[in-house]
Amino acid sequence: VDATLPTGSRLLRGEGVRPSLRVVGSWDLPGDMQLSVMPGLAVEHEDEGGRYTHGLFGIGLEKRFDARLRGVAELALPQIASSRHGGTQASAGIGLGWLLTHDCEIDTMFSRGLNHNTPYASFTVGLSIRR
Repeated sequence: VDATLPTGSRLLRGEGVRPSLRVVGSWDLPGDMQLSVMPGLAVEHEDEGGRYTHGLFGIGLEKRFDARLRGVAELALPQIASSRHGGTQASAGIGLGWLLTHDCEIDTMFSRGLNHNTPYASFTVGLSIRR
């Protein structure tokens, strides 16, 4: 269970609290690989004041190359909806994560949109710190 809160810049934040329900499954595979699947449902607000429910789905394959370096490939559908509600968004991505210390990782990912409802391409860099 997750809830996205209306925080941040007025231009970028969503309208109201947007709950979602996600189920995550993960399987260890041979060769230091892991398969993860995440289906779910989310509720969004319409511009006219109503609400609608849409599906979401993600599947990823991770490969550990050594104790510090891992690679990932994913297919992400953060919104599976009718065209009335913005249509389905879909992207495919590849990335790398490097464990700097036991509690700190830097990662990067390149994603390519798979349809006209999704940005053509995106590139991210992240820093994760466990406390």
